Amino acid sequence: MAERAEASDTRRDPKDLVYFLPIGATHDTLTDASLEDLVQHFLGARGSWLPPEPVPAGAYVEARGQVDSTALMHRALERIPADGLRILALTEVDIMIPTLTFLYGRAQLDGPVALVSLARLKQEFYGRAPDNRILADRVRKEALHELGHTFGLTHCTDRSCVMAHSVGILDIDRKHLGLCTNCDEWRRASVAVRVEG
Repeated sequence: MAERAEASDTRRDPKDLVYFLPIGATHDTLTDASLEDLVQHFLGARGSWLPPEPVPAGAYVEARGQVDSTALMHRALERIPADGLRILALTEVDIMIPTLTFLYGRAQLDGPVALVSLARLKQEFYGRAPDNRILADRVRKEALHELGHTFGLTHCTDRSCVMAHSVGILDIDRKHLGLCTNCDEWRRASVAVRVEG
């Protein structure tokens, strides 16, 4: 899910670092996803990990048994270093917004912040045995999807494109870790404008 960022969010100086911020997660649980390679390959940017953060106090919505994704997005925005092009927050908690039952991730459209939740990407959520390979594949797809939103990409009608909207886990599994021709052309132009200035 993406929402348009405020104009001030998109007027940063050109940078080439995408920061990864674990919130309510540890770096150890996320290393199999090779996110540094992902941002290098698709965005031509360097990736760097920030120290883990706890889930912000008051973010848990007891009536839903989930965490308010807005609180995590705000935490990530507060933590983005001055040299950051983007920040991708990763969490193991189940996230939501009031109008949707759950989210795999969320991002500011054309803004600096993206968020991915591992909670429903794990096989265990569906009563299956843990599988780190499947989890890493899903995390990479969702990370690229949400980062794509931060570069202005919207949902794609090509169901195999990583920018296709996912309403269930099988939608994520059907996607390729890549962009369709149209989305890739948009990404190339968008990233060049933001990184090169």
